[in-house]
Amino acid sequence: MIFSIGSTSNPRYGDAQIKSMIEEYFAGENDSPNLLGIQIFKGKKGRVCQVDIETNLFGRETDMILSFRALARVGPYAKKPFRKFIVICHLPKPYVPSVAESQANCAVKYFVRGKITEQTWRQNCLIEKKL
Repeated sequence: MIFSIGSTSNPRYGDAQIKSMIEEYFAGENDSPNLLGIQIFKGKKGRVCQVDIETNLFGRETDMILSFRALARVGPYAKKPFRKFIVICHLPKPYVPSVAESQANCAVKYFVRGKITEQTWRQNCLIEKKL
């Protein structure tokens, strides 16, 4: 009986539902970037949730943070846990897209649980690079 109560209080969703929840999160945010796509796939060390967004040089940082916050808030509801979150920021030409990666559990610690600071997340969990 205790097991059934615990499992119903924390619902889990499949990939299609997770994608839909991420889309709704972006649609519900006032200044959210244009969401170009959502991919869920198996990486070398576990499942990955990736979003592609359209942004510009001035809003890239803010849009990247909003995207990680969306992934961190929705990701824990997945039936199969995510190991990594990736945000690809597509910039106007002639700029190449930028990529940011974070371990999923680390992003959740910062954006959802508040157990680490933004500085700790950036130093220990966030990796940024160009495509």
